[in-house]
Amino acid sequence: MAKLLYFFLSNFEEKHTVPSHKHMCYELVYYTHAKGKSYYQKASSPAKTDIDFTENAAIDRSNLLTFSDNSFIIFPPNVLHDERTERAASVFSVGFYADTETEKDLARFALKVFTDTDFFIWKYIKSLKIEFSEKKYGYKSMLDCFVTEMLISVFRRNNEKPNGFGIDYVVRYIDEYYMTDIDVDSLAQMSGYSPSRFRVLFKENMGLSPKSYILNKRLEHIKDDLRSTSAPLTQVAYENGFSDYYQFSAFFKKNVGVSPKEFRAGRE
Repeated sequence: MAKLLYFFLSNFEEKHTVPSHKHMCYELVYYTHAKGKSYYQKASSPAKTDIDFTENAAIDRSNLLTFSDNSFIIFPPNVLHDERTERAASVFSVGFYADTETEKDLARFALKVFTDTDFFIWKYIKSLKIEFSEKKYGYKSMLDCFVTEMLISVFRRNNEKPNGFGIDYVVRYIDEYYMTDIDVDSLAQMSGYSPSRFRVLFKENMGLSPKSYILNKRLEHIKDDLRSTSAPLTQVAYENGFSDYYQFSAFFKKNVGVSPKEFRAGRE
């Protein structure tokens, strides 16, 4: 069972930076209205206080988490991280301890960005806010129960089994049939998830929306064909899913910056 240590709301201005810091506990950060990024790296020494701001700490910029409206991140103890908002943001911070069994699950879900598309986790944040402000009899135990239930919900919803073939199968399907007219809703049905859930899970796994992934796959193959073959451009267009050459040329130039002909000539 989890034990709540703190719960508070922070309102940040546009272009605000929270300095690199670490916590002695786990922290679930829920962004209700926000857009920004967080760089992180594991700290070498344990935090001595609830929030340890580490002066002039350099963070590896390769470890990047990008948050947006109604997304959340779970930070483990003693992990150095910062927060940088691109616009004004409202952020709820939930600090807690976890038992050994819960920590095993947290290890798989920490340092990832999750999108609360149907506001399921948000209802727990609201319950915490009400219980924390009203402080009725037994409120501390209730707060611990809400945090525990919220974490179980995170684990369950992101461990759910699809009724279809799953995300990996869909990715393999796209890789094989990227040149065809692929309907995203049909991909969702194939995966076994609802269309909205499918889009969220696909982006979490691949870093792109399904549509962007399909277009990137086409672009990747078009570049390979232009580099390695002397096939006519109309043929390259057709074999990569474009029946109209002008549409193909416009797509390529928009994404690469030069026409297919110029790319082939070596003027990337």
